[in-house]
Amino acid sequence: MGLDSLLSLSSANSIGQELLPALETHLPTLLNSKKHLAEHTSIYWAGWQYLQNVGALEIAAELEHAPAQLTLGLRLAKLEEKDEGSDDSGNARLKQAVYWLKLAAKKGDRDAWYVLGEIYRRPQFSGYNAQESDRCFDRAADLGHPQAQFRKGANLWRKREKIEEKVRGLQASYWVWQAHQQGIAEAKELLSKIL
Repeated sequence: MGLDSLLSLSSANSIGQELLPALETHLPTLLNSKKHLAEHTSIYWAGWQYLQNVGALEIAAELEHAPAQLTLGLRLAKLEEKDEGSDDSGNARLKQAVYWLKLAAKKGDRDAWYVLGEIYRRPQFSGYNAQESDRCFDRAADLGHPQAQFRKGANLWRKREKIEEKVRGLQASYWVWQAHQQGIAEAKELLSKIL
């Protein structure tokens, strides 16, 4: 399959595994081009999905593809890995992660909001901000992220004495119940305490 055929199929967003040989052949040409076009976004995204080509992922993110922005932000955040030695490279990486995650979050991605909340809570991040972290978790909860809903409910439960409500703990029980409905195991235990 020629590059023109692959490009025409990419505009129809129909890149699949059956086109993998054509993708492997033509992706290097597209990656080396001086100008990356938005209509080729699905090819770059497929280059990441099927070939794990980081260059293709970065271009898809630059072309404003929200799943690529989220994926790139998650890769840069590496929340599951411990930073060793100097925090300089880790902090710079986290700042880059925040950049990409904010772009995905602005497009309504609940996972991006949640990871932003995690990053803002990291003491090694120079932008550490507990209030911003809570705001990000709240936004993720509003968008239906189960772990964020649990965090929001647990946080409201801890602060229940300071919150003016007709029924004490009502907001907390709502969010914990939402998390429980989505399978968060810890929510069941907290829900029993609240009720």
